[in-house]
Amino acid sequence: QRAEFAGVQPVVLAPPLGREPARGDDKGLRARGGYEVSLDWRAGTLTNATIVASRDGMCRVRATHPLNVTSLGKTIKVRRPESNVTEFQTAPGASYLLSIAAR
Repeated sequence: QRAEFAGVQPVVLAPPLGREPARGDDKGLRARGGYEVSLDWRAGTLTNATIVASRDGMCRVRATHPLNVTSLGKTIKVRRPESNVTEFQTAPGASYLLSIAAR
């Protein structure tokens, strides 16, 4: 694990446990590191997520699939240091759309 991420927990994106609706969403969830997270899923699988950052820094996200990240319609450069982990730089107040990357 790289030194700047020692002890930093990733935001884990997954549908809520204990329910199995065909599709759904959760909005306004708070994650460590100053992030607000909204999730959409279908058939128990994440289809996309939105992360709003409250400060600048590196956001580290773990999901069942690699993710693409866009903000204001522009592709954001990401790193994938581990299987199913996506990292990207954030800015305060910026909103990021995360979607499943084509394999």
